[in-house]
Amino acid sequence: NYGEFDIWPEHKNIQIPPNAQQTAEAITERGVTILLVPDNDVRENEIEPVELESVRRNVRRCFAYSDTGTTSSSDLTIECASDLLRDFALSVLDSLPPDETVQEQRQQWEKRMAADTLRHTFRQLDLGDALQRI
Repeated sequence: NYGEFDIWPEHKNIQIPPNAQQTAEAITERGVTILLVPDNDVRENEIEPVELESVRRNVRRCFAYSDTGTTSSSDLTIECASDLLRDFALSVLDSLPPDETVQEQRQQWEKRMAADTLRHTFRQLDLGDALQRI
């Protein structure tokens, strides 16, 4: 539940199958202009040419993020006081079924938010590189 972060109404919080074509369609359908993708290994993705052109018309900037909060060769940093996000972030994690993975993520967040400042770094990517990470 991302309502604490103003991702609402609930229909704006969508789950996308792990398929590059369907992800590209969702990006286009929602008019995404800034695309955040996981900082993972690139892979070959097949996206139909017409959908690829639609994504190119919409997306203006792409950034890689990391679950750890730190990307290599970062060129964008966002910082804020931890106490501003602490309760919001934990409420999102608490809305998930309490399995081992969620508990581990919660512990990682609690550890990172123990500092006064929460800091995330991002690396700008070109669209082609970003689409190989979806």
